[in-house]
Amino acid sequence: MLPLYFFSETMKHCLLLLGIGLLSLQLNAQTRYSLYEEFTGEQSFPCTAVNPGFQALMAANTSKAIQIAYPSPFPIAGPIYSGYKTISDARISYYSISTAPIGRLNGTKTGSGTVSPIVGNAANLTQADINSEFASSAPFNLSASHSWNSTGDSISVQITINTPAAYAPAGAVFRLRIALIEHLHYHIPPGINGEQDFPNVVREMYPNAGGTIINSVWTLGQSTTFTVKGLVPRFVNKETANIVAWIQNDADKSIQQVAVSNIVPITVDAAAAAMKPIARLQCAAGSAMISSTATLRNAGTSALTSARIYYYADGGALNLYTWSGSLAPGASTVIPLPAISVSAGNHTITDSIVAPNGGTDINLGNNIAQGPVSIFNTSKNNLPIANGFEFAAGAIPAGWILYDADSNGRNFVITKNIFGGNAGFGNSTYFLLHNNYYVPSGETNYAILPMANLPVGPKQLTFALAHAPYASENDQLDVMYSGDCGNSWTSIWNAGGSGLTASAPTTSFFIPATSDWESKLVDMTTVPVGSMIAFRAISDFGNSLYIDNVQLSSPLDVPSIPRIQQLSIRPNPAREIARIQFSLNLPGMVNFELVDMNGRAVMNPVSTYYPSGSQSMNLPLENLAAGIYSLRMWSDGEMLTRQLVVME
Repeated sequence: MLPLYFFSETMKHCLLLLGIGLLSLQLNAQTRYSLYEEFTGEQSFPCTAVNPGFQALMAANTSKAIQIAYPSPFPIAGPIYSGYKTISDARISYYSISTAPIGRLNGTKTGSGTVSPIVGNAANLTQADINSEFASSAPFNLSASHSWNSTGDSISVQITINTPAAYAPAGAVFRLRIALIEHLHYHIPPGINGEQDFPNVVREMYPNAGGTIINSVWTLGQSTTFTVKGLVPRFVNKETANIVAWIQNDADKSIQQVAVSNIVPITVDAAAAAMKPIARLQCAAGSAMISSTATLRNAGTSALTSARIYYYADGGALNLYTWSGSLAPGASTVIPLPAISVSAGNHTITDSIVAPNGGTDINLGNNIAQGPVSIFNTSKNNLPIANGFEFAAGAIPAGWILYDADSNGRNFVITKNIFGGNAGFGNSTYFLLHNNYYVPSGETNYAILPMANLPVGPKQLTFALAHAPYASENDQLDVMYSGDCGNSWTSIWNAGGSGLTASAPTTSFFIPATSDWESKLVDMTTVPVGSMIAFRAISDFGNSLYIDNVQLSSPLDVPSIPRIQQLSIRPNPAREIARIQFSLNLPGMVNFELVDMNGRAVMNPVSTYYPSGSQSMNLPLENLAAGIYSLRMWSDGEMLTRQLVVME
C-alpha cells in the first residue's frame, strides 16, 4: 500500500538546511506579525520531506512571522511527543489535527500552495500567504519579555497589550496564550525519520494551553500589562528558549497579534558541545575499551573555570572526570576522557556536564552530548547465519551492526510498515530499510552480518530485495567484505538504479507488495576466510530500499536456490513495444503470459528454453487496448508477476 502523503519532485528534492533562528520584533502600531503553528513528528517520514523547505521559507521571513512546533503522535508517537504531550494534545484537539506535517497560519489560514493534497500541509504555505498576512493591519500592539528565577526552575513573563484604535468585534472571545519555545538539536535523531533539528518546539504554555481570557471590548489607547509565572521543565535549554505570546479569538480561532521575547543569557553556564568516540567502528572478541573526547563550551557570559563531566555507555555506570582551567564566554575546549569498557553491539556514549564553577547549574538543557560507537564481535558463528528480522519486535539481531558511516544520525533501520499492514518478504512484519526517499544523495551506511566461520571454498549469500526507482536516480546496494575491521571494503556484488529490482518507478514513498520482493543470490566463494560481510547502501535520493530473509551459507545449507532472479519491464508505461528483462540462476524452460484485469489471457503464452544468466525479449503491444495488465513468468514451478501499463 502507499502512504497517505505525496509531494512534488521539487519539494522532495529540496536541500536540507540547518534550522532557523529567532528574531525579536519591535512592533509598530498595527504592524501584524504572524504565527504559524505546525504539528510535526519525529516518526513522520513526510515531515522529513517537507520541513527543510518549510523551515527555509520561515527563516527568510523572520521579520514577518514565526513558526512554533507541537510534537505530534502521527503516524505513531515518538520520544519528543511522549516526553511531554499535554500541550500538544490540547492544541491537536483545538484544531482537530489528525496528521503531520500540518499547520495553521494565524489560526485559520491553511496555505494556498498545491504541493500536497492534504489541506493545511506545511508544504502548502507560500511566500504570498505570509505577505498577505503581513500587509493586513492588526488591532493590537503586543510585547513580551521574560526572566528566569535564581535556580532556573521557573519563569516570569511580562506581556503588554495596547490598542491603537477601538476594537470590539461582535461575539469575540479573546484569549492571551503564552508558549515557552525551544530550538531542539539532537546529536542522534530521536525518531525513525532521521530529523535532528526541531525549531521552536513548544515545551510549556502558561497558565495552560487554554490561555487567559482577556477583554472582548477595547477602547482607543487602552493598555494592559499581564505578569504570568510558571514552572519550567528541567530539560529546557535556556540558551535557545524564549516566549511567544499571541491573542486569539476562540470564536473563530483567528489570531490577532503575536509577540516574541528576547533570549535571556545565563551568567554561568557550562554546555556539552560534542561527544566523540575515538574510533566509531571497532572489532573485539566480546567487549572493547572505548576512548572518547568531550567538548566543553562556555555558554555563559562569565569565565568558566571548572566543571564536572559524567560520562557513560547507554544506561550504564557513571564515570566522573573533573575539569578545571579558564574558558572565555563562547569558547570551547576538547577534553580526552579515560576509556570505559563496552560490550559488542551498537552503543551510545553520553556525557553530562554539570556544576559550572562549582555552583548550581540553572540551565540543565544544554548539559548532554552523545556519540555513537559500534563494537563488532569477532567471535565466529558457524554457518548458516540467517535472519528475517522478526525476533524481538524488530530489534537489531545479536551480532549484527548497523553502522552509520556518515556519522550524521541517518542509518539502516529495522522497522515495519508504520502506515499499516505487513510489507516484509513473504508478508512478514519486519525488514531492513535504507530510506533513500527521505535522505540526500551520498548517504552511505553498512548493515554488517555477524562474524562467520567461513569455510574455504563454495559459500553463498541469499536475500530478498525490494526497491522502486523514484525517477532516474541511481540508488546503490553492494555486498561487501572487509579483512581489516571496516577500514577498507571490497565489493563482490553490486546493483544500482533501475537494475536494483524491477518494480515500476513511483514518486510516492515506495512500500513493497508481496510481488515486489525478488530473491538474490551472491556467490561468496572468493571471500577470504576471516572477513566481515556487509550490505552497503548509497542513497541517490531515489526511493526506499528493503532487505529481508538474509542467509549466509555453504551450498549444502541452502535448501533451494530461486531459479528466477529478476524480472523487469521497460519502459513501463509503454505504447507499441516493451522489453522484458530477466535473469535465471539455472537454465530451463520459461513461460510468459499476459492477462488483463479480469484475469483473461490477451496474448498467446510463450514457452522458450533459456540458458542461465541475464536474458531479454520484446513484447509487442500494438494490438492491445490501453489499460493495466499483468505479465506472468514461470519456470520450474516458480512464478513472478509484474504489472504493465499500456498507453494509447
